[in-house]
Amino acid sequence: MKTKKIISFLLMTALLIAMSIAPAYAAPKQKREVKIITENGSVDVVIITPPDTERINDNYSGTVTLDAFVNETVTITAIPDEGYSFKEFEIQAINNGGNPAGPTRYFSTNPLSLEPALHYIITVKFEKIKTYTITTGVIGGGSVSVAVDGTVLTGPGPYTGIPEGANVELTATPGSGSYFVEWSGGITGSTNPYSFEIDDDYDVTAIFDEDESGNEPGQGIPTFTITTGVIGNGSVSVVVDGTALTGPGPYTGIPEGANVEITADPDEGSYFVEWSGDITGSTNPYSFEIDKDYDVTATFDEDEPGNEPEDESIYLDGLMIYGEAVNGYIEDQDDGAILDTAEGKFYDAGSIARLRAVANDGYTFAGWEFERVDEYLDVDTTDNTAEIGIRESLPGNLEVEPAWLGDGILVIAKFDPKPSEPTTPPAPTPVTTTTYYSLDVEVEGPGKVLPISGLYTENSMVVFTINPDEGARFVGWFGENGSEVVNNSIVINGNKKLIAKFEAIPEEEPEEELPEEVIPAASPEEDVVEEQDVPYDAPILPQTGGIPLGLMISAGTGLMTAGFSLRKKKKDDAE
Repeated sequence: MKTKKIISFLLMTALLIAMSIAPAYAAPKQKREVKIITENGSVDVVIITPPDTERINDNYSGTVTLDAFVNETVTITAIPDEGYSFKEFEIQAINNGGNPAGPTRYFSTNPLSLEPALHYIITVKFEKIKTYTITTGVIGGGSVSVAVDGTVLTGPGPYTGIPEGANVELTATPGSGSYFVEWSGGITGSTNPYSFEIDDDYDVTAIFDEDESGNEPGQGIPTFTITTGVIGNGSVSVVVDGTALTGPGPYTGIPEGANVEITADPDEGSYFVEWSGDITGSTNPYSFEIDKDYDVTATFDEDEPGNEPEDESIYLDGLMIYGEAVNGYIEDQDDGAILDTAEGKFYDAGSIARLRAVANDGYTFAGWEFERVDEYLDVDTTDNTAEIGIRESLPGNLEVEPAWLGDGILVIAKFDPKPSEPTTPPAPTPVTTTTYYSLDVEVEGPGKVLPISGLYTENSMVVFTINPDEGARFVGWFGENGSEVVNNSIVINGNKKLIAKFEAIPEEEPEEELPEEVIPAASPEEDVVEEQDVPYDAPILPQTGGIPLGLMISAGTGLMTAGFSLRKKKKDDAE
């Protein structure tokens, strides 16, 4: 009886030792190093542990190495120093041996987020912002002010350190008795203020001139005078920018660039013949932008007896001529114009319509076309000019419908684009080729591996999925390139041949039943493993608290063997 108690005590002691030595299994965390290198800037780094625990939130500059785990999310925000801008992230994956695990990658998005499957070296690149200089000068009486992104710069200049892409506005301010004429140098034209995005150094001069028009000092806009006269029975009215001028004239103080419309109004029994002086032709009304003094005379003549229409609504004593230009546009304008008939005009019998086609830049005159020419017209063309004579034999009481404009003549001036200058053909685009390598995977034993085989681009990374059959386990990678597999992944930098081996898990021998006793459960603890040089999907062995598992089993087996030996000795002594 005493021997049985000793045996039971030894067996229980062995079991308790084994339970205390081998804590409950906990899956280890796989730690990865993330090395961040910055120059001319810093980074804000946030590391989130699932589900939503913020483990790190800090700013770093220079070089820093942070610990992260496989299931975490690392977010890096690049912050450039003053005078610099963010360019890109350069990322190099590193395996456990410290060697590159694939090609270097570049990302221009900021911030950058990643899950650290491998170790990484991340270089944050910044570049210096380009700056430019604006130099201003004046000719005549005036000054120039410079505003950058809405802020007026002080001092005489030159103005340095203006960042590329900034919005610049130059304003020319005439002095007393002067007006602004134009820009010269880095910009041209007379737009004032002048705005642009800076992309180079600019040297700009504002040109001013003395005001000789009698304007108030500093007003800076020349003015002109229009003088009108008549021959025959009629009058002339003048409208400036939509406002009719009163009185007989001359009309003074009309500002440069104003829109002027002059209308000839025949008295009863007369008709308008033509303009003379600084404008010619028979267009009525006549419109123009004033750029000088104008002296204009309207000529009228009496109607010949017998030609008075019985009903002005349906009888005409002449013909309407229309004009239009065709083929294309330049700056929202037609490719050309027909002078004297842009809006259409009525011509009396016996008169001559003189037309001239003018091509815009980039086009050339291509010929005339006439529609609805009949027996009462004489048409003569020379290059870009045309004369259309309305014969005296045109019936004096030409009866038409109220929509009589349709009985007019249509004149079309044709324009063709100028042939473009021959250009040097662009250099041929270099042809790039993509290199592919084969991957051949053979499976030995009870299990499956994906992918098995295929073609992959050079330097791409293939990550394998390991699926042992039930009752089996993955042994490892073998074959010609088996040693190149790290963490169940391989870089395709050539043709690869691999063997994935599986084996059945050996059945455990039945153990002698032991008396049931209540044993306190061990407290599970989470271990952190600095490095695991095994595939991600390899079976995880029980943790032993640092004592070799074989030693633990040997101790338990020895104690059990001693117990059985004592029991057998007592039995032999009894016999």
